[in-house]
Amino acid sequence: MDTELNQQYFGSQPDPVAFRARVEREYPSRRLAQPEEIARLAVMLATDDASFVNGSHVLADGGVMARPFDLY
Repeated sequence: MDTELNQQYFGSQPDPVAFRARVEREYPSRRLAQPEEIARLAVMLATDDASFVNGSHVLADGGVMARPFDLY
């Protein structure tokens, strides 16, 4: 997720821009999640729109687990 903590971590790398680009390439969406995207999911799950959702795992990972066997 594109948080201040991750931005600080990227900034601590020898080449912050290249490192961030390398991390983003790991996501099929080619970008990090924004905190607002995860918040919107949490809000939706707390509404009546999700009234029939129970005991479920909701994966918000930008598609990373959609390709677990991708061989580089």
